[in-house]
Amino acid sequence: MPVREAVEFSDLAESEVFAEFFGIVRELTGIQVGLTDPSGDQAKLLFPRSAMNPLSLAIQSDLQGRAACQETDRINLALAARGGTGIHYRCHAGLVDLAVPIFVEGRHVATMNCGQVLAEPPGKAGFARFRKRNRRFAIKPQALGQAYFR
Repeated sequence: MPVREAVEFSDLAESEVFAEFFGIVRELTGIQVGLTDPSGDQAKLLFPRSAMNPLSLAIQSDLQGRAACQETDRINLALAARGGTGIHYRCHAGLVDLAVPIFVEGRHVATMNCGQVLAEPPGKAGFARFRKRNRRFAIKPQALGQAYFR
């Protein structure tokens, strides 16, 4: 019987089948999926950056916003991996994200990170709350509003 090599993060990150599957998920749901290695040092978006949620792009256009995104994801991806199960959480900006650890033969090889979804349909009151929550970032209110209502 041939010896199987262990599945690694790079195997999933570079898998055409994996990328194709999550491309279909994105087309059907609008939800983008990324992968992060168990250490949190390597990440791979399974979609073009241009397909990222407009709100996430706006928040990440500010260096503090980008750092806050990375820190929120780092904490929650690690929490999901430690618990051995998927979790949903609100990111620092108020969007709903998911973290789902991937285990192969009992070994954590990656964590899927997806979401960037508003918790409610866009509306004036929701935008006011979103803008207030994210006022610390240097994003023009008009640009944030355009992204929110997209």
